[in-house]
Amino acid sequence: MNAPAGDLSRAASVSPIVGFFRSDEMRTLIASAFNRPGLGEATLNDGGIEVALKIMRRGDKPSVVIFDVSQTNNPVADIATIIKHGGRALPVIAIGEAIDLEQFRELLAVGMFDYIDRAGGAAPLADAVARARRLRARRATDTGVARQGRVIVFAGTRGGVGTTTAAIATAWTLANDCDTQTALVDLDLVSGTIAFALDIDPGQGLREGLDQPARIDAVFVERCLVRESPKLAVLSAEEPYDLGGDFDPAAALVLLDELRQTFDCIVVDLPRSVTPLCKVVLAAADDIVLMYSPTLAGLRDALRWMDLTATVADRAAVRLVQGPVPGTVAIDKAEFEKSLGRKTDLAIPFDAKAAFAAANAGKA
Repeated sequence: MNAPAGDLSRAASVSPIVGFFRSDEMRTLIASAFNRPGLGEATLNDGGIEVALKIMRRGDKPSVVIFDVSQTNNPVADIATIIKHGGRALPVIAIGEAIDLEQFRELLAVGMFDYIDRAGGAAPLADAVARARRLRARRATDTGVARQGRVIVFAGTRGGVGTTTAAIATAWTLANDCDTQTALVDLDLVSGTIAFALDIDPGQGLREGLDQPARIDAVFVERCLVRESPKLAVLSAEEPYDLGGDFDPAAALVLLDELRQTFDCIVVDLPRSVTPLCKVVLAAADDIVLMYSPTLAGLRDALRWMDLTATVADRAAVRLVQGPVPGTVAIDKAEFEKSLGRKTDLAIPFDAKAAFAAANAGKA
C-alpha cells in the first residue's frame, strides 16, 4: 500500500521510493505502477521542486525519486537540483508529456536516470523503477569502487570506410594488449559482421533486450555476451532481414549502464542508419570515432555527421579518422581538412593485401 500523500514523516521510514505529482491523474498513474508485485512501496507527495527540496533538506535519503515535470517551467533545472541534493548515485525518473530527443539529452546530461512519457501508462514507469532499484541494490552491495566503463562509439559517414574493422581492432587491442576488460557491441542486428569477422557465433538475446529493456540486468547481459578471449566479450546478433528497428531508445541507456558496471571499455559499432536509438548511444558516448572517406561524397557526409554530433553528443570527444582508400580516388588531405574546418586525427593507410588476408582469415 502506498503511503498517503503528504504523510512525510511516516512514509520516509517505510519506503525509500519517493514520488512527486502535480495532478490527481499523475498521482493515479504513479500509484498504479506500484501495483506490480515485488516493486515495493512509494511515498507520493503533492508538489514540485519546493516540496522535493524540503524533504531532501531535512535529511531524508530516498533510493529512487519519481518527479512529475508536466507542470514545471524548467524540467532540466529541477532534475539537476534534485540530483545536486540527493547525489549523483540517486536515480531520478522524470515523468511527463512526450519530449523530443534534444530535451531528453539535456535531462540525461544533468544525471536523469530515465524519462517516462505518461501516455505509455504505468507499465513503463514500473519497468524504470525496477531497473533503478536493481541499480541501487548493486551499488549498496559493492564494497569497492564502482566501475564506470568508458563508452567509445565508432560511426561511419558512409559504408565501406572501415568502421567495423577499426572498431574490432580497437577493442581487440584494448583487451589483449592493454589488459582491459572490454565489451564490443555490434548494433547492426541484421547485417553486422563483428562476430563473423572474429569467427565466433553471434549471441542470443540482444534483440529481446532492446525490445524489452526491463529484462536487461547483469545476468541477462552476461547470457547474451560471447567471449572472444578472457578480456574481450562480444555482444551481437544475426536477425532476419524483416526485423523491425523500432526499438525503445531508452533500452540503449539501460544496456550501456549494465555494461559500464562490468567493463572498463565499451566499444560500440553503430549501424549505417541513424535511428533514435543510435542518437541516444551517441549522447551517452565518452568518445566518438568518426570514420570518413576523402571523397566528395565523404566530405558531404562528414560535414553532416559533425553537425549531428555537435547537436546530440556535445559532451563526447570526437576523433576524425580517414579510412583506407586508394590514393587515386581521394581528395587531397589539406583541401579536405580545409573544407571540413578541422584537422584529421588519424589516417589509416590503404593496404589491400593485408585487408584481404585478414578478411579471409576470419580470426582476431
